[in-house]
Amino acid sequence: MANTSRRRSAPPFSKNPAHFVPLGVIMRDYDGVLAQYMNENKADDVVITMPVTVDVAGEGKQKFFVAVAVTTSFDEPEALSDEIERSAPKGHRPLFAWVPANLYGTEEFGIFIDEMPIGETLKNGLVNEVLEQAAVEATVVALDQYSRSDLRSFGQQPLKADKMSIIYIDADACPVKTEAEEIATRHQIRLVLVSNGGIRPSPNPLVTLVIVPDGPDMADKHIADQAVPGDIVITGDIPLAAKVIANGAAAMRHNGDVFTAANIGDQLATRDLMADIRAADPFLVQSGRKGANAAFSAKDRSRFRNALEAEIRKGQLLAGRLG
Repeated sequence: MANTSRRRSAPPFSKNPAHFVPLGVIMRDYDGVLAQYMNENKADDVVITMPVTVDVAGEGKQKFFVAVAVTTSFDEPEALSDEIERSAPKGHRPLFAWVPANLYGTEEFGIFIDEMPIGETLKNGLVNEVLEQAAVEATVVALDQYSRSDLRSFGQQPLKADKMSIIYIDADACPVKTEAEEIATRHQIRLVLVSNGGIRPSPNPLVTLVIVPDGPDMADKHIADQAVPGDIVITGDIPLAAKVIANGAAAMRHNGDVFTAANIGDQLATRDLMADIRAADPFLVQSGRKGANAAFSAKDRSRFRNALEAEIRKGQLLAGRLG
């Protein structure tokens, strides 16, 4: 991949983690316009993914995982390219392309595609499919000419008051990602996995993977900033649960225990007390207590399923979606 040595200042948008978003989500929920997704989700850097099967002459059917990164704050794309290499679905050959939108209008601007021994026509055709379907060219022009609030001029409609809920998962070490995806799919609700990396993107168009920078509590901060009333957050982190509850969102543990405004204060106090006890005696062993390292059971999974279904139905009722 060609690298650029100079870059123009990024647009004056707040810096956020790169979003890994299936092309299907942009097509279905954002009218096929990447600018709409970036505006609504405050995303400065987006990697659009598309798993596809192609009949290649002489090779038969081949599976590819096409990923096009449209960025405003990356000097180099290697971190994103490496993430696609690690997380491509099994049996798919990753094909990565980079569009440095912040360089638009300069001699250094271009579309840089990783080398792959499949022929230029096929390689360019796969990338162009994503570029066209997600209106990437129009988005790059918009990023160059408009402030973030003005991206609505590319067709974004105001959010409806009864916006469908989003399920956010603090995804690192979460044992119920599969169950959550199944339930979200059944209800046609978006699921957002927030992680520091190492999680394979799902081909499910309802599922978005957000990779946050390394650092303490970066995933928690992102979720707390994004979750709004009607959304559901799945986490084992009590401070994060307290923040999203304060914002009006729902929060629950992986085992189905629901955090509420009535119980979150006691849970925070207990957490702080246990932290003080461990600090005073780091060798303290609580025998006979079921702690955080206890095995996650089938019963826990069942409780989680039931609790998530109940939270979704509660949100639907509050939004007036059920009779």
